[in-house]
Amino acid sequence: MPKLYFKLSDDEKLNALWNLLNTNCNEENNWQVDYYICSVFDDYALVVNYEDNEYYRAYYTKDDANDMVELKELVKCYVMDVTESEKNTIDTLRVLNGDTYELVSDVLVNAQANFDAVSDFSSKIEELNTTVSTLETERDNATA
Repeated sequence: MPKLYFKLSDDEKLNALWNLLNTNCNEENNWQVDYYICSVFDDYALVVNYEDNEYYRAYYTKDDANDMVELKELVKCYVMDVTESEKNTIDTLRVLNGDTYELVSDVLVNAQANFDAVSDFSSKIEELNTTVSTLETERDNATA
């Protein structure tokens, strides 16, 4: 008979992460809380470290079969104050960059290089059109 198990609930993930992040929260350490969990997502939680007052992504994996959550790494991150139009622009950059903000500057540099190449190409087209126009005028004058 197959083993039946339930998927970890969001509350269970939050509680497990809280315990993993706050290992000093015990009588011996005077119930010290190191991290506050702001939000829990599919593979990371957004947390605040009380000591340095910085935000982190606490990446984790979960094992539903064994009702376990394992903390993988903490990566410092930033919460930004942006307007709605700025956020829309930033989100567009994220989507264009494969759903990540990482290395967006490379995408912008490549886009600028492509824009410059198109601009150079457009200038060359204008020059050639002017040359063609001049040659057509000379041709027409020569045949007249």
